[in-house]
Formats: sequence, C-alpha cells, structure tokens
Amino acid sequence: MTSLETKRLRIAPLTLADAPAVHELITEKISRWTGPVPWPHELQHAEWWLDNTPPEKRLGMFLEGVPVGAISIPAQDGDEVGFWINEKYEGRGLVTEAAAAVIDFAFSAKKLSYLESAVHRDNVASRRVHEKLKFKIVGEADRFWRNKQANVPCIIYRLTKQDWDS
Repeated sequence: MTSLETKRLRIAPLTLADAPAVHELITEKISRWTGPVPWPHELQHAEWWLDNTPPEKRLGMFLEGVPVGAISIPAQDGDEVGFWINEKYEGRGLVTEAAAAVIDFAFSAKKLSYLESAVHRDNVASRRVHEKLKFKIVGEADRFWRNKQANVPCIIYRLTKQDWDS
C-alpha cells in the first residue's frame, strides 16, 4: 500500500521500527476506547501488533513526520475505519482529516459500497468524528472487546458510498 496524503498528514504503514513511538503514544484513555489495545500497554504489545497486523490495518497518522495515532483501511464491505490518536493531538481535526482520506480511498480505489463502525457508547469524541463524516446510527449492540474480556455497549454506525458522495 502506498501512503495517502492530506493537507496536514501522511498516512502510511507503521513498521516495527515505529514500535517505541507507538508504545509511547498509547495511553489508558486510548485503551479504554479501543477494544484490542491492552492496558497497561507494554513495548512488546506494540511490537506484536506491528509484526502481526497487515499493513492496511496498521497505518500511522504522521504529522510533520512524527506518528500521532493510527488508522486502518477497510478491506471489504462492512469493515470499520478504526482509529486512535494520542490526547496531545486531539481537538485539531486530525482524525477527521485522516478518516476522510481513508474513506475516500475505500470507496474509490477499493470500490466498497458501505462501512460500519461499533463505537463505545460513552466515547463522545469518536461519535462526533463519525457524525461529521456522514455516518448514520443504525442501532446499538453489546460488542465483545478483547482487552476487557467483556461486552461493552456500542452504537453501530453505517456509511454508504451514496451518502459519502452526496
């Protein structure tokens, strides 16, 4: 996969060499809102993730060459655009900017017709990002989160190519 460029970001696969930076970016807050991210987060967790995840599922959001978060590109209809960003970089629209580029790529280059996301009900920031990007709420469900070994209440969002293009 080649990288994507936005106004402020380069979106490109993270490599094993990025493990220390990824480890430093992960906080308890990120773990709380992202199902697969364990807490406490150790360097070996970052290394395992980078070594065992396909490139399109471990893209870094690079601001001025420095990773600030991660995002994934959906592979098939119904997949999620998963993302997280370190708190130091929240509130600048970076996730919305990165997600818009990934969504555009998914619908144009990958020819997907719809995406879905399960967002923890209490994750207001992520819900706002989804709503800014034209996702619509289609339901609620408890989803199993590996890091919690429990079901958590989620809002299910869907975005169709038709809604994205409108």
